Amino acid sequence: MAVQPLPAIRRALLEEILRQLAIARAAITVALRNATSKDAARRLAAQQAEVARVMEIYRTAVLKAMVTSADAVWKGGIESVGKQSGIVFAGRINPQTLLATEHFMTRKIGDVSRETVRRINTALTQHLLGVHDKSSTITEIQRLLGGVPRGRAMTIAYTEIGRVYSVAQYETMLQQLRLVPGLKKSWIHSGKKHPRPGHVLCAQQTAKEPIPVDQPFSIVDLRTGEVEQLRYPRDPNASAYNSVNCGCMMIAVPPPPDELFSQPLTHLIKAGTVVRGGEIVSGGFAGK
Repeated sequence: MAVQPLPAIRRALLEEILRQLAIARAAITVALRNATSKDAARRLAAQQAEVARVMEIYRTAVLKAMVTSADAVWKGGIESVGKQSGIVFAGRINPQTLLATEHFMTRKIGDVSRETVRRINTALTQHLLGVHDKSSTITEIQRLLGGVPRGRAMTIAYTEIGRVYSVAQYETMLQQLRLVPGLKKSWIHSGKKHPRPGHVLCAQQTAKEPIPVDQPFSIVDLRTGEVEQLRYPRDPNASAYNSVNCGCMMIAVPPPPDELFSQPLTHLIKAGTVVRGGEIVSGGFAGK
């Protein structure tokens, strides 16, 4: 069977991710050279190694795409490289979250050049990679936009970073759904002082009755009665009203144990039971 080349849009995404990782690696190298303490040097060295690890994952994926079915590599490999829900988990970069950076909506910022949008996306991605903190990232966005009010730069940073986090979390939950049938999700309201009523209502409803992972949340606009379907907070397909500056989150809700096991729960060893060599040393079985 002839090898199908990786589609241009996916190839461009991988090239951009590798570019961002190279920028991060160079920045970390400079910071490591100028480290003022042993703790900072150790942290930066670990971060440098992690960036190198993720770069190798993507390079390998690209090479595989050259010799086998590109689509199979993408669906079975690249899209499944991350298992955590955030960009960094216990010091580990989630490669899947880097894929989610394609969902940045900065291209919708008015009156700015394509190059400015590219630089803003670089600032956001470098924050996700741990190179710059949120405050300096906001300052950089503010500078790139010609000194706009800091509030606008904050809105862009919080919305787009949160959007990428949500996209990656949703993709991870879809993967987990294959292993945990019946996995559900709930909307968690941010608790802001001036909330969107529809977000609060969704949080209240799904706290009582979580919905299936692959089912969208129904967000009601209480002003008009219109309902918008969002897969997760800050869904790229959502309206600006329901996504910009939204601080809500989503959590996975596992099914009850009775739905996970075909055997009665009385056959499960209860917590605290000590087993050695297949024999119960202390404790016993649930229900006995």
